[in-house]
Amino acid sequence: IRSVSIVTEIESKLGRDALCKVDYTQWKKKPIQTFYAFVKLLLHSENVIIFPDLRAIYALVPLGAALKGITDTKVYYNVIGGWLPGFLQEHKVIRYWTRKLDGLFVQTRILTEQLRAIGINKTTIFPNFKRIKVYTEDKLRLDFVKPYPLVFMSRVTERKGICELVRIVNKLNQGQPRFSLDIYGSIETHFVEQFEKLKKEFTPYIHYKGQVDPLKTSEVMHNYFLHVFPTTYRTEGYPGSILDALSAGTPTLSARWQSYEDVLTENKTGISFEMGNWEELERKFEEIYKNPEIINSMRINCLKEARNYIPENVINIMLEKINAND
Repeated sequence: IRSVSIVTEIESKLGRDALCKVDYTQWKKKPIQTFYAFVKLLLHSENVIIFPDLRAIYALVPLGAALKGITDTKVYYNVIGGWLPGFLQEHKVIRYWTRKLDGLFVQTRILTEQLRAIGINKTTIFPNFKRIKVYTEDKLRLDFVKPYPLVFMSRVTERKGICELVRIVNKLNQGQPRFSLDIYGSIETHFVEQFEKLKKEFTPYIHYKGQVDPLKTSEVMHNYFLHVFPTTYRTEGYPGSILDALSAGTPTLSARWQSYEDVLTENKTGISFEMGNWEELERKFEEIYKNPEIINSMRINCLKEARNYIPENVINIMLEKINAND
């Protein structure tokens, strides 16, 4: 979604004729054609932005860094998520080639600090953004009633904390229903069987609702009292679901990952608990249930924060950096 968003905004600013795209997802089936397309891109472009995942980084970074010296093309790396510093610390060869790139766009301040600690200095903070509806104060919902509706919107996998979240909601609802929970997102392939077992634990107050249109995420979030993000990935970057929630005026109850403070402000746009401390998460739910105004008081702050991520403004960060290097 982030890759598509960036390409869409660049096309909006510069026009489609200014942009050429190569999709490397078919490289296993068509390795020669993909390699040729990438080389052709470097030969005929002034600037190239690569979006490698954990598998493609082994090819795109060394190729881009090596060939740019021949083609005189500038190559930039748009980093998605927060896994890169740890990866580069362990993979010295890729770290060597990464240093030779013309710049990296990272989502948070903590990622910049971690990369600089291992000698990657050409970084620019480039936060997450989406072209979705950002609500106004007069459209905020404050009329939520018990059981308070919770929303989980992310990849559905064990490491996102979904199993524990379901069990905690079930426990809190014993005796009387305090919260309901709707789960949205694609189910990871390796988690399908386990999720089917988990669904047997669903009470009438817990539902899986499938995937959401990426352009309608904030409109779905708007219908919920609270967004819950119980991830156990310490290397999250700027999770898209949190931006969805901010745009909807929906505060987030989240595990504290490495970049938490770069994304949410405690008691203003979100409430946090120690990652993996499920007893603390349960206590946070109990506090919120007793005093729901804790959440309602943060809704305007969420909308104000969301306005910092208007797509046409954020994309300028990338374009101005690239123009400055020309």
